[in-house]
Amino acid sequence: VRYDGKTYTVTRIGERAFERCTDMKSVVIPNTVTWIEDQAFDNCNNLSRIDIPETVTGIGDRAFSGCYSLSSLTVSKNVSHIGVGAFSYCSDLASITVDSDNRYYDSRNDCNGIIETASGCLIAGCKNTRIPESVKSIGDDAFCGCEGLNYIVIPNSVTGIGESAFEHTGLSNINIPESVTEIGNWAFLACNSLKEARLSESVQRIGASAFYGCANLE
Repeated sequence: VRYDGKTYTVTRIGERAFERCTDMKSVVIPNTVTWIEDQAFDNCNNLSRIDIPETVTGIGDRAFSGCYSLSSLTVSKNVSHIGVGAFSYCSDLASITVDSDNRYYDSRNDCNGIIETASGCLIAGCKNTRIPESVKSIGDDAFCGCEGLNYIVIPNSVTGIGESAFEHTGLSNINIPESVTEIGNWAFLACNSLKEARLSESVQRIGASAFYGCANLE
């Protein structure tokens, strides 16, 4: 970037740098960038393509939240931090892939999701996600705003469902397996299509407003 007669090398994309830049359809991030900060591309709802170079090691909270037109995503091998809700409300997102050489995250079994390898927590999903049997928890905001998610199977390996994990999704029914002991705050908030939820006797805690705004829940 040239400014006032000087040339600067861009190494970070700052907090809210492109927030609500609704005319943006694509962006090329150069190999000099190492970090994409919180809400950098928040509500860029016409952004349909994003190429994240291998130099990027961190993606902040809600960095791409509300990018409705984003259909596919690839996480490079060097990304070591992905913030909460980084891809929430990306309603058209259909494909998520993590580079097989990434030591921190994976998309095992072609699950179309992002799993934190060390903890086994699924931190981001999309409308085509299949949760593998090895996943131990569903993280905060994991499917938040995924309106195209109409059906999901939660395997018996999952013990906890995080805050806003399925907020504002298109689920019509949900079966909580016996392995789950905790459902976080706002977990199924505003799931307007949800008609039936089955909870087992193993659930020990249901967070505040877990099913608030589920107007069609019978």
